Amino acid sequence: MAQVPPRIDHEAARIQRFLSALARSGFRGEIADDIGTRTVYATDNSIYQIVPSAVLFPREGDDLNRIVRVTEPDRNNPRVIDRCSNLILHKKIWL
Repeated sequence: MAQVPPRIDHEAARIQRFLSALARSGFRGEIADDIGTRTVYATDNSIYQIVPSAVLFPREGDDLNRIVRVTEPDRNNPRVIDRCSNLILHKKIWL
């Protein structure tokens, strides 16, 4: 199982700013940043394990547009990775 690295204060603040902006944008899906969810989505059934800072569960197509719009304006926003290609982890997005 992936060992979950501790969050660095400035990184945690950056993620929280992003998640707050996403919530304000009208994002209707779920946002999970708890350690349990982050650990579950740390692997894609390969040998690689990267613990995400948060996992987004878009509810509708417009949620994907909201994610892109919130991410685009600020180069300091977190990197967004799409995990739709895996059958087990389909329709999930993690940061």
